[in-house]
Amino acid sequence: MSRALRAALGALLALLSSLAFAPAFGRDTSALLIDRTYLPHMVAVVVLVCVTCVLLDAATGIAPITRVLTALAMLFAYVLLVIAPGAGLAGGPKRLLTSALPVDTGGSEFASVVVLVGLAALCAVEPALRRRSPVWQPIAPLAMVALGCATSAAVGPPTSWLAVAMAGVIALLLAVGRQATAAVADGTVRPAEGTPDVGHSRRLSAVPVAALLLTGAAAAGWGGGTVLAHTGDPAPADVRALIPPPAVPRADTSPLVLFPALRSGRLKVSFTVQSAVRPERLRYASLNRFDGQHWNSDARYRRAGRTLPPAPNAPLRTVLRDELIQIRQQPPLGWIVSSGRPVEVSKPGLLVDEVGGDVALPLNEPSITQYRVNSAVPVLDKASRDAAVLARVRDGTGLPPLPAAITGPMKQAVGEEYGYPALERLEKFFTEAGGAHPFRADGRPDAPSGHGILQIQEMLKSRQGTAEQYASAFAVMARALGFESRVVVGFTPKTIGPDTYVVSGEQVHAWAEVRSRNAGWIPFNPTPKLLAAGAQAGVPPTESPSGAAQRPKATPSSKPSHATPKGTQRTVTRDEGAPWLTVTVAAVLAILLLYLGLVPTAKTWLRSRRRTRGSPQQRTIAAWQEVVDRLVDVGVPIASTDTTGEVVAATTEKVGGEAPHHVRCLAALHGAAVFAPTPPSGSDTDRAWREADLARHAISGTQPRVHRWRARLSTRSFRHSRRLRP
Repeated sequence: MSRALRAALGALLALLSSLAFAPAFGRDTSALLIDRTYLPHMVAVVVLVCVTCVLLDAATGIAPITRVLTALAMLFAYVLLVIAPGAGLAGGPKRLLTSALPVDTGGSEFASVVVLVGLAALCAVEPALRRRSPVWQPIAPLAMVALGCATSAAVGPPTSWLAVAMAGVIALLLAVGRQATAAVADGTVRPAEGTPDVGHSRRLSAVPVAALLLTGAAAAGWGGGTVLAHTGDPAPADVRALIPPPAVPRADTSPLVLFPALRSGRLKVSFTVQSAVRPERLRYASLNRFDGQHWNSDARYRRAGRTLPPAPNAPLRTVLRDELIQIRQQPPLGWIVSSGRPVEVSKPGLLVDEVGGDVALPLNEPSITQYRVNSAVPVLDKASRDAAVLARVRDGTGLPPLPAAITGPMKQAVGEEYGYPALERLEKFFTEAGGAHPFRADGRPDAPSGHGILQIQEMLKSRQGTAEQYASAFAVMARALGFESRVVVGFTPKTIGPDTYVVSGEQVHAWAEVRSRNAGWIPFNPTPKLLAAGAQAGVPPTESPSGAAQRPKATPSSKPSHATPKGTQRTVTRDEGAPWLTVTVAAVLAILLLYLGLVPTAKTWLRSRRRTRGSPQQRTIAAWQEVVDRLVDVGVPIASTDTTGEVVAATTEKVGGEAPHHVRCLAALHGAAVFAPTPPSGSDTDRAWREADLARHAISGTQPRVHRWRARLSTRSFRHSRRLRP
């Protein structure tokens, strides 16, 4: 009983350890009891492994290695047939460590975690069944906790009650193990034959020390990332940083470099947006690295699911915008567009920059013509702007030396202000129409392009330029003031119908953003509204796109919909397994089921054959062999050289009850059949089989129900020699 209790406690530890991975899959640990995807699979695989090991240990006499292999076969069969990751299961751990968090459940990443939990359950259950010290049981679950916390560090640690639960189960497990050891040492419980002696009290002398070390390992998993963060990195240590992500975006050219070609119409882009709220601007890509000539991005992309990671420093207040994007003319789009930072998309498998929030299209994959995106738009009212704490640039400004032609106007515009008021004055420096020489927007198709230091100087000198140059000038000056800034490329949509908007290359726009620690990225639009002489504003197309009336409208929702819009083929991204893999799993299950059904059937067939085949003498001897087989199955030690008297004595000692009487009667009939000068009659043979049946039922009646099943499935009698000398 203590072994089964220890095995159950070990399985509970493995189940608790699975909760450390819950944040990586977007699961709140406090709400897992109502989750229908994550926790049911974890419970199922832990129960499957634990029950398989316990039943095979109690109901059969197979070797422990066979029990372990059977449990592994059941584990992988469940994962491959129920979760069905296919051949991608082997690459699941790497995909988990190179994907953006949270990851969708149901893929190879989730399947690999289920396998790890099953292996942890196996490592936590087997020491109990082998009567090993209980200190070995928490090792694998605690290692799982440390690995899960390190993997989920980017999205948060598990809740605090998990540590308390793990400590409580470990303490109970050690108490049960110590009690069982004390019972063996006192002689109250006799250890099973063939199992190691764990009765010596010194075996558990290292338990407190080992428990302390294991608890320390778990604590390192829970809080190690935060401790390492105190070295200067505000984010906790992430094990995923050890493996570079293999994701490669489709676009390899900065969208700001393509700005002139888009604005002039040389590069054709056209798409429609359906949204219940009119988008003021649609974000496309953000650029945070400036080398003096071009703005580029140092984004590190990871493959993402439908749910995208939140911002590292999300603003205090946001609103969700649900938008349906339909691409009419694809090239040269390399990112998706949205009103704010995307938090969920209808198309899985895209690439996301966890820091910047940009979502890119993968290289060498089919283009998408339609998707739904839900994005978080920050609410920046006057109170939020006034309370904003701007983030300073670390490791210098990240700028090349700026000439006085840029720093002079910057100081003139900012004056004595600092912080957010200084940035407000810098924005008004470009956008205010007052004064003798206001800045103007150059909307000519052949307007000078470029956004480097030389172009910024020329714009400041001529007092006119494109949005590309104004955004670059503002971001450069903000960074020169010591603030973390970037340039954002996007579009300004035009209304063409109720809740329907159109975007073309002529509507390309650029603005600047400055990061705040408590309000996210604060946008600034330094492009003036006044047009330069001879410039023309881009005129959006007024005709309705084909089929716009039939397109579904986007409805505002606090929770994005996963429904596929009409006319779109939903692509299933689950990896398909090879046919041989399915055949292998089916064969393993068939062999297991065949074993569970074949052993009792073979024993029934052999008993019938012994009863009916051969002469009366042969059938009488076969009745004795049948009883000896049943005694061997229940664990009575009988050697091939034992006499009938020794078999009766062993039955009296090990079985008891009415069984020794019937075995003694059958032994006399067996001796008469072997040594009597005349062969036994048919009535003697029938009497021998009646005694055999009574002995078999008596032997079974003295055993607990679990041991009876163990005897039915045992294969010891098939391997035992039945040549007994009188």
